[in-house]
Amino acid sequence: MNLYHYQKTRHVRTQTPYPYKNFSSFKITLQVEFNNTCVYCRTPHHLSEEAFYAVEHYRPRKMFPELENDYNNLYYACGHCNSKKSSFWPTDDQLQAGLYIPNPCEHVMHQHLRASRDGTVEFHSDAGKWTVDLLDLNTPKRVQKKLFYIRVYLDTKRQVVRYEKLLTKIASIIEDRNVDTPQNIESLYERTLTEYEELVSSLNFLENGSS
Repeated sequence: MNLYHYQKTRHVRTQTPYPYKNFSSFKITLQVEFNNTCVYCRTPHHLSEEAFYAVEHYRPRKMFPELENDYNNLYYACGHCNSKKSSFWPTDDQLQAGLYIPNPCEHVMHQHLRASRDGTVEFHSDAGKWTVDLLDLNTPKRVQKKLFYIRVYLDTKRQVVRYEKLLTKIASIIEDRNVDTPQNIESLYERTLTEYEELVSSLNFLENGSS
């Protein structure tokens, strides 16, 4: 799994918040709804700056004032994507040409955008290219930051697998009564287990922000 993967199915909203009269009050609910992750660039806020994230109006308030506080029009987005999108809404001609920004509740994001292991976002449709360009998803700074976390993530996953094999091997030595077990083997197992649990905790943080 890529750390910044785009969904292969449409997102069905799971939250039913109180009908607040101010859209900013939905932010905490939107964090849960979209797994603390920007719906456009797929950067989770625990790998960025949480305070930098915003309540995003898919249909802009200026053009759709009646939807300003409509939960179904609200998304969770990082400040960069939110700022770049601003009040954009496609014209009829742009819509006909497929030049719009996909969102996970109305579109299958994976059909338009895909996260590469080199930190870039690949486009697979006209809408995807439009989104990459309009939101500047592949600026060097953003790509470099993503690539750093992708490398840390993949390296951590490899270490977790290596430690699992090592723990299995040590455990089999301890359990084999026909082998003269070294006196320090059990302490080695405990030490290895502690290191393994720390790696798993790091992996959980990278994936979902919790240890």
